[in-house]
Amino acid sequence: MVPYTANDAAVMRRVIDLGVDGLSADPNLLIPVATPERLR
Repeated sequence: MVPYTANDAAVMRRVIDLGVDGLSADPNLLIPVATPERLR
């Protein structure tokens, strides 16, 4: 399930922490957020 589009790094981190496994986002913003979380 993709709950919504996140275009803010803090929001991306929060939904990742909540366990959301689908995220619609700007890849240029998401990759730096997701890589430290080992989600890439």
